[in-house]
Formats: sequence, structure tokens, C-alpha cells
Amino acid sequence: QNVSTNQMQPHRVRPDHFKGFDKNQIHKFYRDNDAVMEEKRRKAAEEAKREADWARHEAEMLRRMDEAEQLRQHRIAEDNRDYGNTL
Repeated sequence: QNVSTNQMQPHRVRPDHFKGFDKNQIHKFYRDNDAVMEEKRRKAAEEAKREADWARHEAEMLRRMDEAEQLRQHRIAEDNRDYGNTL
């Protein structure tokens, strides 16, 4: 029987009798930590992809807006030439 655990609540440890963690507990801590770190890396990669997708979308929209503005300016110039020719 392990004296460092509380008999009423086995998940609790008595600090006055604590002798350290056993190897299995230490390995579980490392595995849990690795899982947390992997999840954090995965989320960071997803966020980076989302940011890159947004940047591409924004660049495409700016390109289209620029094309539309150039077309508008071209049409205005044509209309002005046509108007000048009719006078």
C-alpha cells in the first residue's frame, strides 16, 4: 500500500509523504506535454494557412479592383474622345 496517496481519494497525494513520481507517471507527463505541443503546432500551421489564404484572396481582390479602375478610366477617356469628336 502506497502511503503517499490519500486512502479516501486515491487521486490526491499527501505532500508530507511524497517521494516523487514513478517512471510511468513521468512518461505520462511527457506524452501529455508532447500532445499539447503537437496540438499547438497544428493550430499554428492552420492559422498560418488561413492567413496565407486571406493574403492571396486580398491580393486577387486588389488586382481585380485595379483592373476595373483601369477599364473605367479607359472608358472615360473613350467617352471624352467621342464627345470631343461630336463637337
